[in-house]
Amino acid sequence: MNVITPQKNINLFFYFWSFFIPIASYLIIPTAQGTLPSYILAFLSVFVAIFTKQYRSQLTDYLVDIFAILGIFILLTLVSQLINGILPIANLDGLRLIDPLNTSKIQFRSSLFSQSLYLLVGILTFVFVKRYYVEKWDKYIFISLNVFTCYAIYEFLYFLIFKDSGDFITNRQFGDHETIALGNQLMTIGPLTFQRANGLAPEPSMFVFIVLPLFIYAAAVKKKKTALLALLSILLSASTTGIIGLLIYFIVWVRKSNKLLLFFIIGIITIFVLLNWELIYQVFDKIIIQKLTEQNISGAERNMLFERHLDYFLNLNILSMLFGLGFGYVRSTDFFSTILINNGLIGLIIFTSLFFAPIIKLRTTRKNTGLKTSLLIIYISMMTSVPEFSFLSIWLILGISYNQLSKQKQEIPTNN
Repeated sequence: MNVITPQKNINLFFYFWSFFIPIASYLIIPTAQGTLPSYILAFLSVFVAIFTKQYRSQLTDYLVDIFAILGIFILLTLVSQLINGILPIANLDGLRLIDPLNTSKIQFRSSLFSQSLYLLVGILTFVFVKRYYVEKWDKYIFISLNVFTCYAIYEFLYFLIFKDSGDFITNRQFGDHETIALGNQLMTIGPLTFQRANGLAPEPSMFVFIVLPLFIYAAAVKKKKTALLALLSILLSASTTGIIGLLIYFIVWVRKSNKLLLFFIIGIITIFVLLNWELIYQVFDKIIIQKLTEQNISGAERNMLFERHLDYFLNLNILSMLFGLGFGYVRSTDFFSTILINNGLIGLIIFTSLFFAPIIKLRTTRKNTGLKTSLLIIYISMMTSVPEFSFLSIWLILGISYNQLSKQKQEIPTNN
């Protein structure tokens, strides 16, 4: 007779939840932005943790983590709103606001509450994974990743054959635009016009932001087929974020690889580039050069918004520079200037510490190196180009990293 243990209950719930974690473009209620299946399951995870019979200490640690994080967030929010009420703050004209109405209102803007709910979903995911993760979860994380990347490759091939979008699942809308229209980003290289792979994410850069860290983790734990499938989908996205992320990963990998193997790989890459120089240059020009030199609309907009938001921050009073105006007020195209205005220097320090604590403290094992590299790339991608704090793949990787850190602290050192 099979006995369902507390950990089995937790595992079964996560297996179901993990399937939806990468999906960012399907809503249970199409008109309600917060009804992603993964978000609903994140809220349900609290009840699973509370009502699953388990060791009291384990549940206590879980609840303490949640209330400690929420306590810090609420305290910093109240301080920022108090400052907004006491000191003069310039109106928000010219900034990219979550809620563009009434730019003269500074205290307790509506977006503070709506965006805090998205953050809460991330926090709940992070704490659940941190406290309950076991290695067998990886199997289901990678099954989910395989489905996610296969769907993106299917969309890419569908457009090549039928010259139309093949997405039949997406139903999420952003204002007056449909995700399908946003995701249907075409690129022409020589005679070939193709749709950049974006799968069940709003656009290619966001797709890569979800897939890239999981690709690195899969490669680290030797899930070669999953990693190769993910790598293919990243390349088909033709995303600047993806190319830069892969370069960072390659640099980290080179430092730890076999020198003879590295020699052959670099040799093969060099020969391929020389034989296909014209094509390689066109791809590099489209994806990297034009964006960085503001020759396309995306690159020009990013630089303009970054300069505008950074200038606004630098002209704030000293207390607002420390605590920010309020979470979720602005959303630039980079998270660096976004978090500076929203949460100030203190918010930036807390967010940076959250990522770099495991990067610095985790011992160097193959799995940990994958986790640390994933965290580094998530952090760099967010700060420079994809300010999407609500993607649960971020909090999944963070949760696994802190779980490994907790286990590392609990290990009893052996005396030699």
